[in-house]
Amino acid sequence: MSMKLRVLSDLHLRYAPIELPKVAADVVVLVGDINRGASGVEWAHAQFPGQCVLYVLGNHEFYRGCVEDVYAACERAARHGAADVHILQDSEFVHDGVAFLGTTLWTDFLLFGAEQKAAAMEKIRQLAPDFRIVRTAALNGCQRVMTPADPARWFAHSRHWLRERIDHHRNAGNRVCAITHFAPARGSLATRFAEDLASAYFVNDFDSWMPTHGPDLWLHGHTHDGFDYRLGRTRVVCNPRGYPDERSKTDTRPFDPALVVEI
Repeated sequence: MSMKLRVLSDLHLRYAPIELPKVAADVVVLVGDINRGASGVEWAHAQFPGQCVLYVLGNHEFYRGCVEDVYAACERAARHGAADVHILQDSEFVHDGVAFLGTTLWTDFLLFGAEQKAAAMEKIRQLAPDFRIVRTAALNGCQRVMTPADPARWFAHSRHWLRERIDHHRNAGNRVCAITHFAPARGSLATRFAEDLASAYFVNDFDSWMPTHGPDLWLHGHTHDGFDYRLGRTRVVCNPRGYPDERSKTDTRPFDPALVVEI
């Protein structure tokens, strides 16, 4: 029997509230950039009372905060409220034969190849607020501003975990849904950004791996462009609202506040 998933990402509630229609779904999946810190979790409790909610954090949840502290705060907030909220970070939730594998994922900056990695890291370091207003205490417990080397290191760990768990659950006969804020493949790269080195901070390159090893469904956010395509056995879906004042997108799917995907 199929399971209905309500998929939402990149709501950016800090900039504008949203009124969502009532939709019948078995699970609500929030794919990051809902709001800063734990306020997105509090919103989920109020918005989806009594429902199962799976929440993967995006990069904007960490703005003006420390990555490790924000993960911990969101997990604490998830335990107290009206909805059944689960924060997934290199962790899984198995429900009625479907394994949901969640992680922010981050990136290795290799979208344009190893020869362009350093240039991509430097470009995004200059452009993205992430590397000015997000802190981490990952190495020695002392907080410092995040650098591009940090998401690259986190990505290596998350990629290994995700691939291992996908293989495990496929071999166990479960349906598998990967949930990552950062995009997994080039099909999630809008035409207007195809040659932009900064795209290496948005899209990863699982293209050669996914056709034979991928999950049944891969949900992502972060791009502010909507997608629904297949790569091998895997259906890839992204349903972001984006910023309220963003210019109209001409080459991708529009945001659907009532989107339901089946697995």
